[in-house]
Amino acid sequence: ARSGWWGRLRTGARPEGARSGLSWWIVPGTWAVGFMLAAFWALPLIIRLRYTTEMNWQPLAGFDELVPVELWPVAILGVIGLVMALRRTGRALAPAALTLVPIPAFFLLSQGAKLWNGRALPHWFYGLHLFAGIAVGLLVVAAIRRLPERLPTWWVQTGTVGAVLVLVFGPRIGEPAWNIEGVPAWVGTLRLEPLVERISGPDMLVAAAGVLLLWLVGRRPRPATRTVLPVLASVAITGVIFVGVVTEENYVGAWARWNYLGYEGKATWPEYEGVMSAVGALPPGRVQWEANSELNKYGTPMAPMLFPYWTEGTHPSMEGLYFESSVTTPFHFLNAAEMSSSPSNPIPGLGYHSRDIDRGAVHMRLFNVSYYVAYTDTAKDRADRHPDFTFIEDSPPFRIYSLPESSLVEVAVNQPWVFEESGSGLLTSLVTTFTQDTEPHFVDVALDWYEDISLVDQWIVADGPPRWERITSDLDGATVPITTDPDVEVSDVVLEDHRVAFTTTGVGLPHLIKVSYFPNWTAYGAEGPWRATPAFMVVVPTDSEVELRFENTWVEMVGFALTLAGAIVLVIWLVALVRRRMVTAPSPPEGLRDPALRGTGRSGFG
Repeated sequence: ARSGWWGRLRTGARPEGARSGLSWWIVPGTWAVGFMLAAFWALPLIIRLRYTTEMNWQPLAGFDELVPVELWPVAILGVIGLVMALRRTGRALAPAALTLVPIPAFFLLSQGAKLWNGRALPHWFYGLHLFAGIAVGLLVVAAIRRLPERLPTWWVQTGTVGAVLVLVFGPRIGEPAWNIEGVPAWVGTLRLEPLVERISGPDMLVAAAGVLLLWLVGRRPRPATRTVLPVLASVAITGVIFVGVVTEENYVGAWARWNYLGYEGKATWPEYEGVMSAVGALPPGRVQWEANSELNKYGTPMAPMLFPYWTEGTHPSMEGLYFESSVTTPFHFLNAAEMSSSPSNPIPGLGYHSRDIDRGAVHMRLFNVSYYVAYTDTAKDRADRHPDFTFIEDSPPFRIYSLPESSLVEVAVNQPWVFEESGSGLLTSLVTTFTQDTEPHFVDVALDWYEDISLVDQWIVADGPPRWERITSDLDGATVPITTDPDVEVSDVVLEDHRVAFTTTGVGLPHLIKVSYFPNWTAYGAEGPWRATPAFMVVVPTDSEVELRFENTWVEMVGFALTLAGAIVLVIWLVALVRRRMVTAPSPPEGLRDPALRGTGRSGFG
C-alpha cells in the first residue's frame, strides 16, 4: 500500500481531515510558484533595480485619483461584492488583500519613494472590477430566488429596453451637458441630441440587438427567470464597458489611427525619408537630433529614434526607449536640452541648460557623437556659428552637421576619483524603492560632476584600485595628472550588441569606454569594468587586447533555475490535481437542487 505524501500525490488520495489542515498553504504556495515562473526576469529586475533611472514623476494625490468619478458605479458594486464575498467564504481573502493593499501603498509611495505610486492603482482597479462582477452575480442569484420561476413577457421587454438605454446613454454620464435654449436642463444632461448627430455605429448595433431580443422574447412567452436575468446582466455589464470605450470622446481612437497609419502613411513622409536617407549615406556614427514636439507630424516626436532602423544600424540614435532601463537617460536629456530650442525636459529636477550649444559641444565629444541634426531655425543658426559644427547638407526642414572626431574608447589624462556608495546592497535598494532615500548615490554625484564641465576629464568611478583617491559627494579630490607617452594609441575599436573590443598601447592606464554601464559587462584583458561618470565604464588594461562581453551572471542563472523549478512544481501540481479529479465522485441524488435556487421551491433541472 502506498503511504506518505508521495503516495497520496500520485494517487490523488487525501486523508480525512487533510483539506482543512493543509489548505492554508494554497495561497502562499500559488504566489511562490508564480514568482518562480517569473524569476528569469523578476529576480534580475529586483536585484539590479538600482541601475534603473528614476524619472521623478510627480506622485498622484487625492481621492479622485484613487476613485475617479467614472469608476464610482464600479467602486460601489465592488465594495458590495467584497463584503458579500468575505462573508460567504474565506477564499476571498487573497483577492481582497490584493485589492486593498494598494490603497495604503498608494499613499505611502507618495512620500518620495522611487516607485511611482500610480503603479499601485492597476491592482486596485482590477480588484474593484472583479468584486463588482461578483456583486452583480450574487445580486442576480438573490433576484432569481425571490422572483417567479417565469417572468411575464412585458417584464423582459421592459428590461431589454432599459438595457439598451443604459448602453447608449450610460457611457456619457458625467459629460458636459448639451445646452439648447428652451430645452429643460435635465434633457441636456442626458445629451439627447438630434438622432442624426447622436447615434453612432456601436449605438446602432446595440439598438439592433435590442430589437432582435425583443422579437425573440415575443416568440417565447414567459421565459425562465434563471435564464433571462444572467443574460441581461452579462449583456448590460459587457455592453457598458465596450460601448463606453468605443464611443467615449477621448484621445485613444485618434491616437491609434495616427500610429497605425505608419510612417509612410503621413503626409510628411518624404521629409522624414529624406533625412533618414541623407544620414544613412554618411560614414557610421552616433546621431544627436534636436528634440521638438513638432516632430510628431512624422508619426511621433520620437521618430528620429529610428535612425538605426532606417540606416541598418550604422547610425545609432542617442535616444531610445525604454527610458527607465538605462543609467545614461538623465545625461542624454541634459544633452538634448543643450542642443534643442524647445526640449521636452521630461525628468523633473535636473539642471537643464536649454539652448546652450557650448556646453552641448563638450558633451557631444564626451558621448562620441558624430552628427547633429537640427530642426528649428534657431538651432540651425547656433550650429552655423559654432566652430565645432561643420555643415554637411540640408534635407528640409532638417540640417545635418558633423562634429569633431572623437573615440569610443578614451585614455585618461588624470587619475580617476573613486566615490563609494554607502548602503548599496540589495536590502537598501529594496527599501529605497518604497521609501524616500536621502543618501547620496553615484548618480547624484555624477549629475553634480556633469554640471561642472571643467571636470569632464576628471573621471569619477564607483570602485577601483586602492591607489585611486576616495572622495565624498563634495567632489573635493586632488587632480593628479597621469604622465603618458604621447604615442599611446587606441585602435581596432569594435562595438557590437553584446561586445566591445579594442587594441591599446596604454597597458596599465585607465580607459573610458563610452557605453552604458551594467553589472553584466565582463572584462577580458583588463581590470574592471567600474561604473564611471557620467554613466560609462572604466577599465585598466592588463593586455594590449581588451574585450568586454555582456554575459549572464549568477543573478540570471539563479533566475532561470527558479523558473525551471517553478515549471516542474507546476507540472507536478497539475498532475496531482488531474489524478484527484479522476477519482470517481458519487453521483448527486436525483432531484438535487441547484444551490443558487435553494429556497425558491424550484429544481435546477428541466
